[in-house]
Amino acid sequence: MKRSIIFLSLIAFILFPAISFGAAGTCSATDTKGSPAGVAKVTFTCTGGTATELMPTAIDRTFTGGGTAWANVDINAFDETTDLTITATASGQYCTLPVASAPTTAGVRYRVTYDLANLVSTWVLQSFDGTQTIGTISATATQGYLEWVATTTGGFRIVAGGNTSSGDFDNFTLSNTGTVPETAVPTWFTNYLAKEKPYYLYRVEARPTSGGTAPDAASVFLFDANGMDLLGSEDGTTAYSGLNLIHATLPRATVPNLYLPRAGSHLNYFPEIAGTLSMKVIDQSTASADFTIDLIFVEGDN
Repeated sequence: MKRSIIFLSLIAFILFPAISFGAAGTCSATDTKGSPAGVAKVTFTCTGGTATELMPTAIDRTFTGGGTAWANVDINAFDETTDLTITATASGQYCTLPVASAPTTAGVRYRVTYDLANLVSTWVLQSFDGTQTIGTISATATQGYLEWVATTTGGFRIVAGGNTSSGDFDNFTLSNTGTVPETAVPTWFTNYLAKEKPYYLYRVEARPTSGGTAPDAASVFLFDANGMDLLGSEDGTTAYSGLNLIHATLPRATVPNLYLPRAGSHLNYFPEIAGTLSMKVIDQSTASADFTIDLIFVEGDN
């Protein structure tokens, strides 16, 4: 039998300067302990981004003013004079930009943008060490982009996707996308949920904060003590029930979800809260985005 409801509000203020480049957001939590009726609230204030472009040397981005840190490994033709003009004669030929010139932190989502003209075939962008593939570039673009969650310390490797790959790259940028890093729900609160009677996660609601800067579409995860997403992510990085839960203008809600690997299916359920919880938001890139997330729990019988 449900006895009471507890609201845990996560009011996230992603405070970016006018330039939306910078490091990952950070969250701090304040709490107001509940009334005797069992109501409690926790407010997460999240601040993300700095006014610093993550590629620290301008010439590595714009190719004006001298030599760059880009280095040719075995590409047939390589010219960094006014842009990065590269032409390959075999698939797999590549050039690099060192980690110090495009640093990343594992677990954080990034966006790299670029201009590309005169493309022939395709190019593959990888981390400097080649262990992570960021994406395949297959079309000319003005400020085209790729997004990824870093698994390395950064740097770039541009690899020919075909035997005739060619193109002129320019105007690179590297930025964090506004991801809110995994942030713990305060221990006092999860201890409170486990006290005397069990509490169950009942619903998750998200809405743009009234009077604030509208967010763009972003996804929410809620991890238990074992790192399982209580909103049904199959791999811990791709959102399921929390996919695009944050909307620019609309309030949205979802329920907890369980992935069943053997059946290859998903099931809505109400998990008992018996340990720590942590929240994470990905794909939020709007400067100064303001949004609120409510976690609603219900008390059950002993």
